[in-house]
Amino acid sequence: MRNIGVDIVFVQETNALNAYQMAEAVADFLDENLHRIPYGQACLHTHERNWNIEDELHYQFKIKERVRIPDTDPDILEVESYHGGLK
Repeated sequence: MRNIGVDIVFVQETNALNAYQMAEAVADFLDENLHRIPYGQACLHTHERNWNIEDELHYQFKIKERVRIPDTDPDILEVESYHGGLK
């Protein structure tokens, strides 16, 4: 299982009149749209999503996916052709 942490940072002008409201709107948009992330033919599900606003918006989440490790042992097609020995 792979556990990948992601932090999206939204930076804007600090003197904007409605900076906090704009950051909240961006956080709401990300909440609605980052439940699942398309990746090739599959979708990655996000977990532990949260956000906070200090000087900028930090939107954080984790992706927890199973990773398949390829088998390096050769497949046995015929027992007669296998010279690895039997245990």
